[in-house]
Amino acid sequence: MIVVVMALLSCEDSLISARRTTECPRLDSRLAGLVNASDRVRFAATASLDLSDSGVRVLVVVDSQRSLPPSLAREMEASYADEILARVPPDELCNLARQPGIRAVKPASREFLLQTGT
Repeated sequence: MIVVVMALLSCEDSLISARRTTECPRLDSRLAGLVNASDRVRFAATASLDLSDSGVRVLVVVDSQRSLPPSLAREMEASYADEILARVPPDELCNLARQPGIRAVKPASREFLLQTGT
């Protein structure tokens, strides 16, 4: 019985995440999962996301010569070419992904952090 309930809850979480990804097509699926998670700290740990009080560390791919709206990013950490490393509150991720000039919002990769020295 418990297994069935847990399976149903897992399916429901997957459907919610899929719906969120459809609503925010430029938002990475792991970040969409974070937005929908009931326990964001736990989800971030299992999904290898860097979450702090300031937000989740993301890599935002923008059109050339674009910047992030200041109201959506708490901390701008670095930028290179068309990529911006920033901390964004989970509740603002979908809104950020919908902004004009934003091509993708994805978790910051270890490779980018090594390149920028952050």
